[in-house]
Amino acid sequence: REGDFFEGKGVDVLYMHFHKANEFLGMTRLPTFLCNDVVKNPQVEKYLADYQAHLEKVFG
Repeated sequence: REGDFFEGKGVDVLYMHFHKANEFLGMTRLPTFLCNDVVKNPQVEKYLADYQAHLEKVFG
């Protein structure tokens, strides 16, 4: 969306060059995991649980 920091493109746009370089080497992109607001509103237990769920979803 216009006015958003990433203009609606998401954080992955920052890593596009990295993804493309790895794609050239035959690798495939994995889904992104991201924690927000970790300084002002840390929720470490939630982040750890979310990360564990992400890993289980990606790797089974």
